[in-house]
Amino acid sequence: MIAAVLLSVVSASAGPEKVVVVNLTPSEASLERLAASLSEVVLTELGRSKAISVIGQNDVAAMLGVERQQQLLGCGEAQSSCLAELSGALGAPWLVTGTVARLGSAYRLDLKLLSTADGKAAWRDGQTTRNDSEVFELLATMVKGLVRHFEQSPVSSVSAAPVGPFVLMGAGAVVAITGGVLSALAASQWGALQDPSWRATRSWVEVEQTGSAFNRNVIVGPVLLGAGLAAAAGGLVWWLLGKPAVAVVPAAGAFAVVGSW
Repeated sequence: MIAAVLLSVVSASAGPEKVVVVNLTPSEASLERLAASLSEVVLTELGRSKAISVIGQNDVAAMLGVERQQQLLGCGEAQSSCLAELSGALGAPWLVTGTVARLGSAYRLDLKLLSTADGKAAWRDGQTTRNDSEVFELLATMVKGLVRHFEQSPVSSVSAAPVGPFVLMGAGAVVAITGGVLSALAASQWGALQDPSWRATRSWVEVEQTGSAFNRNVIVGPVLLGAGLAAAAGGLVWWLLGKPAVAVVPAAGAFAVVGSW
């Protein structure tokens, strides 16, 4: 019962996935305006989903400053430490980036979703069209595919710690506290039973009830205390063993711990 309640609380606190959208990179200067417009398409389409909280490049610049934004958003898949710093600074486990290119009369669009925890691509798509009037519609279709990936696939499990260890630690703590209270109550009851002045002012029925309660609490209390501490320790070990990579990175005015699970 306790575990179920804690699980429901953890699940309820989970909000939409934060996604940083980097402006699409044009293959040539003549495509810069098109790339900027297509970037807005990505922001708009992602923003339609309740499962995603979108952070645009202008938002990143406002939060981190233009210079630091340029440094962090220049990260590639091989620069996982840089992406981890971005995750710590913005609290965003996902980064969407892409390119737009023109080859003769054909346009090539590529999008990818990167995990800021390890820099690996969790999703990719690329499409080509020879009709310039279809470029925006084609990109919108690609982004809708990315949205479906978020809504239908457990992508959050790539960067989020499993809930199980925290449920076990929380349940263990509650059980241990209960056992500690019962143990303390048993000690108080034992002290009262050993006090002649207390017994002299109590009826035999009350003394007998206190003795029965002591016999129960002196057994149940330590058992619950030990079981709760063991469960909490087991949850902690489970959580630590499930973290192959952890890093402390500077965030906005503080530090953040990031890692992959």
